This record gives sequence, structure tokens and C-alpha cells, in this order.
Amino acid sequence: MTIISIYLNKDEDILFRDYSAQSRKSLSELFKIALVNQIEDEFDYKLGIKALESFNNNSIAYKIDDLISELENDV
Repeated sequence: MTIISIYLNKDEDILFRDYSAQSRKSLSELFKIALVNQIEDEFDYKLGIKALESFNNNSIAYKIDDLISELENDV
């Protein structure tokens, strides 16, 4: 198991310890959760940007009336 030190100022220490007590989770667990969430958010953001770029480069636009007509013809 690895130990990582995090330096906090007094206000951060109070805030984080109070939240830890209220949530009944250890500071270690809360920091891990926060870091994993940050990593997931960044990954999702980058994936979304790639999807948008792909869509913008390869998209085909349809008029809604054309789609409705096509769907009605399939039924």
C-alpha cells in the first residue's frame, strides 16, 4: 500500500475533516472518490470532444419532414 501526503491549510483541514465526519467516510476514501470522479469526468469530456469532431466531420443532415416520411413508408 502506498502512502501519499497532501498538504492542507487550516481552513481546508477543518472543512475536509468536518465533511468526513458528516459523511462517515475516511479522508482517504473521500480523496480517492474525488480523484476517480475527476479522472472519469476528464475522460468523458475528451471522449465527447472526439465524438463531436467525428460527427461534425462525418454527419449527414436530414430534414425532419423527410425522416417522418421515410418512417411512415417503412410501416
